[in-house]
Amino acid sequence: MEMRELLESKENLVSFLKSQGFKEESSYKDREYKGVVFLKIGEKKLLAVCEAFSEEKIKEIKNHFLIDRGLTHVAIFFRDKIIFYRNYGDRRYFIYSKRTADNISKINKLKKIGENFDAIFQTKDISGTFYEQFKLKRDLLVRSIKNDIEPVKKYLIAQKIFDRIFFIYFLCHKKIVRFDDGRELSGKVFFDILIENGDFIENLRKAFTLFNTPHKNNILKIDNYKIRIPYLNGELFREAEEENNLKISLKKNDWQRIFEFLNSYHWIIESEVEELTEEIEEEEAKILTPEILGHVYERSVVEWELKGFKKEVEEATKGVSERKKKGVYYTPEEITDYICKNTIYPYLLDNLGNKYKDINEFLEKASVSDIKKTLKVLDEIKVLDPACGSGAFLLKAGEVLFYLKTALLTKLSKKPNYYEIKHSIITENLYGVDILEGAIEIAKLRLWLWLVSSYKEEKQIQALPNIEYNLVVGNSLIGWINEKLTQISLTNPTTPEIKGIFKGLIANSIYEKKELQKAKELLEKTNLEGYIEAYYVLYTIYKKAHGERAIHLKEILQTIRDAIYKSINSAFLDYVNKKIAGIEEGKSHREQAKKYKKLKRIGISIEDFEALNPLHWRVDFGHIIKKGGFDIVIGNPPYVSSDTISKRMLPSETLILKKLYTDIIKTGSKPDYYFYFIKRGINITKEYGYFSYILPNRIISNDYAHFVRECLLAKTRLIELIDFEQNIKIFGADNHPCIFISSRDTKDDYEFLSRFVTSSLENLLRIEHSISIKKTLCLRFGLFLNNIEPAKIEILRSLMIMEELGNVCKIREGLRDEKCIGKEKINNLKVSNKFVVLKEVRGKNIGRFSLKDFNSFFLMPKNKIKTEKINNYQRQLKKKLLIKELSKMLETTYDNNNHVAYGGVYFISQDGINKIRLKQLLLILNSSLFSNIYKMLFSAGSWHKSLKFRSTYLGKLPIPLPIPQYFIKLSDVLLFLNQYNYDNFKSKNQENKELEEKISFFGELANCLVYELYLKKKLRTNLIKLVENKLKDVDYDNWIKLEFKDDLTPAEKKNKEEIEKKSLGIIDKMFNKLKNSKEIENEIKKIKNHEWVRIIEGR
Repeated sequence: MEMRELLESKENLVSFLKSQGFKEESSYKDREYKGVVFLKIGEKKLLAVCEAFSEEKIKEIKNHFLIDRGLTHVAIFFRDKIIFYRNYGDRRYFIYSKRTADNISKINKLKKIGENFDAIFQTKDISGTFYEQFKLKRDLLVRSIKNDIEPVKKYLIAQKIFDRIFFIYFLCHKKIVRFDDGRELSGKVFFDILIENGDFIENLRKAFTLFNTPHKNNILKIDNYKIRIPYLNGELFREAEEENNLKISLKKNDWQRIFEFLNSYHWIIESEVEELTEEIEEEEAKILTPEILGHVYERSVVEWELKGFKKEVEEATKGVSERKKKGVYYTPEEITDYICKNTIYPYLLDNLGNKYKDINEFLEKASVSDIKKTLKVLDEIKVLDPACGSGAFLLKAGEVLFYLKTALLTKLSKKPNYYEIKHSIITENLYGVDILEGAIEIAKLRLWLWLVSSYKEEKQIQALPNIEYNLVVGNSLIGWINEKLTQISLTNPTTPEIKGIFKGLIANSIYEKKELQKAKELLEKTNLEGYIEAYYVLYTIYKKAHGERAIHLKEILQTIRDAIYKSINSAFLDYVNKKIAGIEEGKSHREQAKKYKKLKRIGISIEDFEALNPLHWRVDFGHIIKKGGFDIVIGNPPYVSSDTISKRMLPSETLILKKLYTDIIKTGSKPDYYFYFIKRGINITKEYGYFSYILPNRIISNDYAHFVRECLLAKTRLIELIDFEQNIKIFGADNHPCIFISSRDTKDDYEFLSRFVTSSLENLLRIEHSISIKKTLCLRFGLFLNNIEPAKIEILRSLMIMEELGNVCKIREGLRDEKCIGKEKINNLKVSNKFVVLKEVRGKNIGRFSLKDFNSFFLMPKNKIKTEKINNYQRQLKKKLLIKELSKMLETTYDNNNHVAYGGVYFISQDGINKIRLKQLLLILNSSLFSNIYKMLFSAGSWHKSLKFRSTYLGKLPIPLPIPQYFIKLSDVLLFLNQYNYDNFKSKNQENKELEEKISFFGELANCLVYELYLKKKLRTNLIKLVENKLKDVDYDNWIKLEFKDDLTPAEKKNKEEIEKKSLGIIDKMFNKLKNSKEIENEIKKIKNHEWVRIIEGR
């Protein structure tokens, strides 16, 4: 079928879609719209194909299926036009019409629709292009503000002026702003009028003032033009103190260039896309929607976070422009959508006793009583993003709540009022915090735009809600939740001025008189809980207030908050300083006199503390914290590494965080910033509430995040962990994220779903590559297990009862002193009584059961090895195992020759091992099983094509006790053969096949013995018993001392040769005896061919 034929009838469209492999869902029906065809177009995706016979019906049909019925897609045939809609994504529509019938791009998208339906909505991301140009215009405005105010204030004023301008563009598109005679007015024409008729800044100020003036018929008069301006309130157009007498030096032609850029885009709200002109329809690359503008803002916020807000302001004021790295700087909607749905949906189902399998079954089969109960839960649900940035997660959470509410009201045969539902969600359900004031302003703007998108022309637009106490500027990580504070000295906020304001408000109030009186009475008593309650009561009224009333309420609220914060700041700082000084609660001042003295010396000052902008959760969100916390906590905390933290954060903040979050910081490690957000998120989530972040996937297994993982497992019930294939670039090349979803309830053990998403984000909804993992298994191995086949999980479960290697021995890192010299300098070294010259071992010198190619020497300070207390210098002179850090398989050898393990080499010394001997352990460490189990668990920490063997990870691996004593003999055989072969042949690039055969055989024998030792019950073999009496002693220890000694005497040389001859003879006899044993051969075959062994080795 030719694509043009699709425009002939709805039937042709349906026929075409079926030919692309989309199956009809005949069981799905709709009572209101007959003749609609429903097609399944993907996992949990349903498309309604219908026909409209008037333009008015297009929007009605779209809203019915996408909002009221909760379908994901709808296709509407209207005359010679087809409009595809979806209810998610950056671009939510696709139009194919008579005018664009020959458009190659659109035709190609339709031809490939069977491969990926959503591909038709994909367009070039213009947010980056727009942002780079907008940034230049904003920075120009910053530099043009000539008032004597701080650069940060100038920057925020410039940002807010553009926020208002953008908002007006969308208001014009929604026909909220129009000429007084009712004619429509585009954003381009509106701003042209302001620029071309008099002083632009003065005209702009008049417009802003009218948006904030509470009259029904505000008329902006510019020359002969009369423009109807609605009262919007909502703080957006409220003039800040710094804006008084604002002096901007931009000339008319400067503003013209700015608006030439802005007017080159089509500012539309996608719910109105059916009204697009044909010209705009063809210019898709120039369409700017609130969703795309949201990504523009996210880029801005991420840049502030990465670079530092003050640095960004400095560059803006100086006119510095820096070329940015290319890449995605915002959270993809697939992620925000998944996290929001998979926290909100299960929370609702939990509240219904989990009687429904999933949200779809609930929406299909819910009883009237369950629907009403759920609507009540939706009215009261509290969703928080503690690092909300530009508000992407809050906006998505709002959408999810909106679709649920409208669907449920529709099921009750009630006609949902979209605007009122969104208004309620914004004011009662969504909360956010961010340290950046600019980010909070942007988040509010996005929520207001979302609200305005549901405005209906025939109704008078309501004033925007005041949400500056829902979205708060502050430091999420530092502040009072419910810690026990002492020495709280309260400041009464009821000044004579505040009393006067209260009197006026109460006198003029009709509906809130009782609440206002209650708040006044609470404030008259000196009681912290009363102040906090009064603050909440007044804020509840303020949210919907406007005009003078809103201004007075805000003044009271700010006075109360300032008074409470003044008291709490001092008390909380006292709590923090005591932690810094190590002062313990319950002990007297006299008992801790030294610590109190230390407190005076190192304590943080109130000025430094207040500079961190602490957020006291118990104050700002007291009504929520008092009830246990937020129902849903979600977000994408800043990806700030430990190295960046030290450069970006004030020393006082670093110190406070380390003292407040000691339980998640591993001793000696540097925590990343998101660690703190995890702990904070847990603490402010209500019991049985849901908690989910997208985080760097380093949290899955990296050693430094060990205690964070333990905290998550101990204090929450992990539900799902999602990792992504590295070729899925979510935040650019250097960031590899993962998602975790958990519930704030704990159990001794439970299973969670561990998933690995491959190829693309579109596979996020698919449940392939998923396994169930037990909490106890993760605790045992110290990581979140993921991307592991179920059979391997079964193997790990069988091993988890064994002793941890870390409990059997201490694995230490080698010396990192700079006291080393190269081989070429050793002969010129002067003899000194201050040090001993020892051969130094680096990773490249270690082979499996051998040492090779010494190129450097270590100058061991004598004073370090003569101390009474044993240290790592002394341990170099003891027998030890040396472990290579980077290798495809673990390579370990034995050292009894005082070689020095240099940094990057791990070692286990004789004084650091118990229950077993070094050479017994050596056979285990060099085994195939041990390396493969390590690879199974910790391959995420690999380095290029090598595994990175870390002491902490090695310490978590299982050790089966007891280990047969004769393993020592086999270790000696392998040590001798490998070292002898290397020294006499391999180092000279020669090959001795006879020796290689023996090394291979004894290595294979060792591997099989270790497999049997670990998997005895599963293998049911008897190799350990068969080999036990067939191994003989080899004098490796004496031989290796002579082998590594320089300048042997003739007697020593003879002795070495005799040991070699004797050892080779013993080994030869053992080799023949063992190799010719059919019983041993059969047992080895059984072990090697066993299913579990093949799985472990990846065969």
